[in-house]
Amino acid sequence: MKELKSETKAKASQTHTKARSDFQKSTRYEAQEMGYLTPEFQPPQRFTPLLAKLSHPANATLRVQFLTQLQQTYGNRFVQRMLQARAGVNKPWDRRKPETAMPMPETQVRNQAEEEEEELLQAGGGGAGAGTTVIRGPREMWYFNGETPANYTVSQRLSTNRAGGTFSWSVSPQLTLSSPTDVTPTVTTATASNARNDAWIRVRHTDASGNFSAASYRVTVLAPDSLDHLRNVDNADPVWGYDCEIHYSILDQFGTTLPHNVPINEQWTSGIVADFPLMNWRRGPEGSATVNPADWYDHIQGELATHFPTPLSPGHLLAGIPIYHWTGDWRVGSLTIGDGTLVRSVTWQKNWGYARHT
Repeated sequence: MKELKSETKAKASQTHTKARSDFQKSTRYEAQEMGYLTPEFQPPQRFTPLLAKLSHPANATLRVQFLTQLQQTYGNRFVQRMLQARAGVNKPWDRRKPETAMPMPETQVRNQAEEEEEELLQAGGGGAGAGTTVIRGPREMWYFNGETPANYTVSQRLSTNRAGGTFSWSVSPQLTLSSPTDVTPTVTTATASNARNDAWIRVRHTDASGNFSAASYRVTVLAPDSLDHLRNVDNADPVWGYDCEIHYSILDQFGTTLPHNVPINEQWTSGIVADFPLMNWRRGPEGSATVNPADWYDHIQGELATHFPTPLSPGHLLAGIPIYHWTGDWRVGSLTIGDGTLVRSVTWQKNWGYARHT
């Protein structure tokens, strides 16, 4: 009985191998013998049935080769339209239960098509197919509302592995180009990303013989977005009554602490508003500094004893009584007051024995 089972299993394995081989041969015949790839333009829908067959795991290599040939023959935009058409039909495993297959939302179809296109182009950049164009440029950039702080990539020159011929560059709205036809244009950020990898850079190249190729890749434009309050440190001061530190970290739009020291500035947006009758405390000037974004602090002191009311130490019973307040903004990316990216609007509250941001 054991030998019979073993023999049956072996036959099943051979049948499976033969079926997969026949499937690969059949698919390759359709791609090569039925005239799919011709110099004449073909509608994207013509290729979707073949692309569906190539989605079988046994044809992963053939699928990449086929998509690469399409890219080189018709260009990236054509491949994207074809993948969009493919994304609108049921996947092979859905066809067994067509009544449960729901149409994909338009945005999901577009995103899936773009992801497949980018996977193709990145694979091509690794050497899949002769004559592949490769873009050399940043994968992450920064936006500081027009400012250019040190150690943050706001602008960078692009290049390719091509020499000679003509170039046609394009970028998504988050970016700008110095020139769309330069061999090595400069890309600069114009606004922050709403999602990771939602920006893109593309190039179309035509060599001296008229041969066409294209490449594309995704970019994330990071930006300072918020301040994360860490702690308050209150100390008594023999001259000013109190000396307070209000600590923060600086986060980008995805909640990650900025990686390098960065300039920051404070800008008042109101005059002082008295909370204590007849008080005559003074407000200092707006300031700026280059800080460690992982942990920096706003330094606030009380007032000299010659002013009314005489300041108290943080531990005094009446330390929390308000004296005066005002409003203002914190901006990141510049030492110039009012320049850079707005990350937080706060109210400075000076009390009798300590200060706070509210």
